[in-house]
Amino acid sequence: MNWEEDIKKTKIEFEEKLKKIKTKEELDNVALEFLKRKGKIAQLKNYFNLLKDEEKKIFGIKFNELKNYIEKEIERLNESFKETLDSKKFYNLILSWPGKKQYIGSVHILNRAKKEIIKIFNEIGFSAIDSPEIVNEYENFDSLRIPKYHPARDLWSTLWTTKKNILLRTHTSAFQVPYLLKNLPPIRAIFIGKVYRYEATDRRHEIQFNQIEGLYIDKENKVTISQLKWVFEYFFSRFFERKANVRLRPSYFPFVEPGFEVDLKCICKRGCNICSNTGFIEIAGAGRVHPYVLKQAKLDPRFYNGFAFGCGLERILMIKYNIPDIRYFLSGDLRFIKSI
Repeated sequence: MNWEEDIKKTKIEFEEKLKKIKTKEELDNVALEFLKRKGKIAQLKNYFNLLKDEEKKIFGIKFNELKNYIEKEIERLNESFKETLDSKKFYNLILSWPGKKQYIGSVHILNRAKKEIIKIFNEIGFSAIDSPEIVNEYENFDSLRIPKYHPARDLWSTLWTTKKNILLRTHTSAFQVPYLLKNLPPIRAIFIGKVYRYEATDRRHEIQFNQIEGLYIDKENKVTISQLKWVFEYFFSRFFERKANVRLRPSYFPFVEPGFEVDLKCICKRGCNICSNTGFIEIAGAGRVHPYVLKQAKLDPRFYNGFAFGCGLERILMIKYNIPDIRYFLSGDLRFIKSI
């Protein structure tokens, strides 16, 4: 009975079996064989009952060394098998389960359209100018021949602030005179931004919407109505991606003379709901800048002239994409935003 030989044999046997291990299951079997309650390590404990007291101390040291060695080796192999298994699972996951497509957001249709419109007008020499949304009474009304008794000044059309004579602009034309006072002709400019009307909302009307305002001022003999018509034809042809047939109908606006309603020929052939079976869609207002407005801008109407035009951004988008309700633009409904 030689306990030293048994400890050496147990260690050699364990190392031989360790070399042959290739799977996690084989490692678990070896661990059970050596470390279970009645395994080979437990059998070596029987020497404690047979040895003398002076030998028990030496045996105990060697026994613990062997047991700790076997436990560490099994733990080390367990970790390596775990890492290999995890990497295989990750690899299989990448191959068999494609990632879920995430909606990371996009540019809102209104902002996207503004950039497109600015690009189109830049092609024909118009510059995009930032304009304030909060203006005074003179800029919004008086400078544009809209007197105090005009219905547009009524509470039901205008959103006034608590500060006297200060309001949220009702049209982008409010920046015409302030801009002309700071810049000398020739001028080709567009103002795009929000305007506000205090009115009931429905599918065609909103309390807040966007306008596109164009302004062209030059010497008297360089400005014609045919140029105005050409600007509309160029812009609408580029924006709607089809040849635009535009007509001008006489109309009245306080700050232009003569004034026109601008109609765009509908894509239908026999009439439809969009054009109310007329074949044309009312899409903008325009005209030659009134001499009164030029005088407010310190320009002599005998030497300078020009034209101005304006249309609703939402209006032309509703026509382009067949959108039935203007309220969709500010609804925050992702179904609408993603669909365009």
